[in-house]
Amino acid sequence: MAIYRCSLSTFSRAKGHSSVKAAAYRARTTLLDTVSGKTSNYSNRGGLAANLMFFPKGEMPAWCKDLQAFWNEAEKAETRVNSTVAREFLIALPHEMDDQQRLALTQEITRNLVDRFGFAAMVSIHHPDKDDKNEHVHILTTTRKLEKTGFTAKVRELDMRSKAVEEVREMVANTINKHLEKGGYEARVDHRTLEAQLEEATEKQDIKKIIELDREPVPHVFRGKNQQKYEEKRQKVIEKNQKRYEKNIRQFLVATAEDAQNRSNIIQQLKAKQDKTEEQIKTAIKAYDYLSELVQTKGASKALQLDLAFLSPLEKSIFFDVNFSHNRLPPDKLEKVQVLKERTLNEAEKLTVIQQDTSQHLKTHKAEGQKEAGLLHWLTHQAKENGIRFELKDQKPFVPEPFKPNGVLSGIENLISKMEHRKTIEPMFQTDFEHCNIQQAKHQAASLPPSARAMVGNNLMARLASAASSVRALEGQLRTCKPEQRAELLGRIREADKELQAANRALDEAKSNALAAAAQEAEQARQMTARTSFIPELTLKLDAKDRR
Repeated sequence: MAIYRCSLSTFSRAKGHSSVKAAAYRARTTLLDTVSGKTSNYSNRGGLAANLMFFPKGEMPAWCKDLQAFWNEAEKAETRVNSTVAREFLIALPHEMDDQQRLALTQEITRNLVDRFGFAAMVSIHHPDKDDKNEHVHILTTTRKLEKTGFTAKVRELDMRSKAVEEVREMVANTINKHLEKGGYEARVDHRTLEAQLEEATEKQDIKKIIELDREPVPHVFRGKNQQKYEEKRQKVIEKNQKRYEKNIRQFLVATAEDAQNRSNIIQQLKAKQDKTEEQIKTAIKAYDYLSELVQTKGASKALQLDLAFLSPLEKSIFFDVNFSHNRLPPDKLEKVQVLKERTLNEAEKLTVIQQDTSQHLKTHKAEGQKEAGLLHWLTHQAKENGIRFELKDQKPFVPEPFKPNGVLSGIENLISKMEHRKTIEPMFQTDFEHCNIQQAKHQAASLPPSARAMVGNNLMARLASAASSVRALEGQLRTCKPEQRAELLGRIREADKELQAANRALDEAKSNALAAAAQEAEQARQMTARTSFIPELTLKLDAKDRR
């Protein structure tokens, strides 16, 4: 995996450093320091992948074209005996990338630095000599800004541990990650300290990151007379980190196994609740179907089996109103059935909400269970790969709370059982339609005065038929719909049922008005007949008088 390193160091004349010598080593070339007269020859050193110069935008002095002349000018610009003559950014490059990708990455980082601080920089990309993953770049920069006239003001922003240094580290990490993503690599780097990264991973409960980051920083081995000392210190830190790694693997493996078992129990519990709620919803819908049929037919459920297509809407209304009035449910019972129907609809809606919540919880727990299973697989693999011995002790099994249905359908379930066996509502279904005198009903309907027919109106019958058709269609969809569609359908059924009730009330009122109007017309006709009944007698008397 890619590692992050971005260190900033300085070269001081007080310590005997020379920017010319530093440039010669990094460029793997020979340069003459004209101030001291010393020549630095590193041309025999290998491992140089690329060496480039970067300058601020705009016209630059002519000596910038020559490497030796450039670094001698940089050295001359510093006049104090203890001057800082150069700075260096040492950056680790992802070993996953190829040479061209690493070069493009380095060019973008260096251009960002030069544009921000205004100095000049030499980029030297080195291949590793022993460790084939130690790809890195030296960005050697001047301590002063470079303009057309030469070197000018000192760059003080990078002195000490300034805010600018942290911003540079962040910029380098972001640029590396951008190029890793562009190249299709999964690896990413982070410029923050291990402590800061571990704190974030702990907050997010990212177990893999916690195990990876719970360690001490491994010190870098510097070459020289103290190299052996640095190597011993590095080895001790590596061994300490390995022990901590093995301990974390064991602890998290056992804990994750317990979590996975608990999650499995919770999922089983939710599935049982889901199945139970589904049965309750079906029961509520079945109850609603029974009660809806009773309300729509007002007790004469068998009327739905008759073929009355040959009757007009008005004739159908008169047919049911006149011939079957004795088979209707009494108003008090019909009102109770309507209330119970509303109750079953409310219950179906409540259960649908419960079902949706349960399904959502089940979906969430399944997703978490998959994550835990993946983590458990990864932990087990890591343990086997690293020879870590572990034992999953028998834990007390997770016992979830007993399932308690949230529904309140126990009374309705009993009612449905009774309805199915026709024990309590059998009298409501005893209407016999086989002996009905349909012709008599048609004659009575046709005998209504025209004013009565007009007041009832086909529009009310059409409204009633449309509302009833809508309710039946929605109820049919409710029996076959998917669980996630129930809530919407129940709401639509509620609205359609309200319209059906309103249409029934309007039709009953219209029929009452029609019958009242018919009675009024009959009374007016009777009175008119009474007023004119004396006319024949008066005519006879007048005729007799004329004859006399």
